[in-house]
Amino acid sequence: MLDSKDEQARILEDAISAIDASDSLESLQAIQVQYLGKSGLITSQLKTLGKLSPEEKKAQGQAINAVKQSIISALNEKRSLLEQMALEMALQKESIDVTLPGRSYHHGSSHPLTIVEEKLRSILLGLGYEWVKGPEIEDDYHNFEALNF
Repeated sequence: MLDSKDEQARILEDAISAIDASDSLESLQAIQVQYLGKSGLITSQLKTLGKLSPEEKKAQGQAINAVKQSIISALNEKRSLLEQMALEMALQKESIDVTLPGRSYHHGSSHPLTIVEEKLRSILLGLGYEWVKGPEIEDDYHNFEALNF
């Protein structure tokens, strides 16, 4: 049990130094369990208060609760600091460079008839034929009058 102010100060100092030395949320959780957990040091000290006289119980209870509150506030401060650091690390890893070119998308493939037409064109051009492009529908003038029909 916490008998003296020196022992309370030692426990508080040990807890604070352990909290300051922790570098991850998991180690911080382990420290919280060690001091404030179900079978933690502070919890076991609070359980022994029932054996004391009312005057001693009040004095010891206040001292233990003061140490407990100091540890809780130190844990909360360190937890928020570690969470902020984890957030900053995640943001650095997930940053987007907006100056990079965008993603290119595949727009599909050629129609099967277009593929056949291109193969035939290449074969006929290889045989010496010429590829000429013109209108697909002729009008009356070009079909009859210009040819003197």
